[in-house]
Amino acid sequence: MIGVTFNNRHSKLYSTRNISLSGMFIVGRFSHEVGSRCTVTLNERWAERPFVLNLTCRIIRLERDGIAIRYTEMGLNTFSLLQTLLLYESRNPMAMGEEFAQECPFVIRDSWSKGKRQRFAGRNL
Repeated sequence: MIGVTFNNRHSKLYSTRNISLSGMFIVGRFSHEVGSRCTVTLNERWAERPFVLNLTCRIIRLERDGIAIRYTEMGLNTFSLLQTLLLYESRNPMAMGEEFAQECPFVIRDSWSKGKRQRFAGRNL
């Protein structure tokens, strides 16, 4: 289950489908429009350790049973954890890694730049 927050309002819990390195599909009923921004919080356990992924996102598609979102920004630790989890679950991790290396669709924040936003691989998004 993930938490989804719109306009800094209290988060509601939803289930997901099709999580990828660029976005995910969230199952549920939503009254928001394409282009709306939200924050997604994913609480997981991996290798018996809890962790939290915080993602800034934008709705890119509305469907009857949910929304498709694209990540727009995340921290470097969140990016590393998400990429690692997806690579371990992938049937073809090499293809996934190669595909992602071609174009990173979001901003990665890192701690060494003191909170400044950094573009991945020098790309302007």
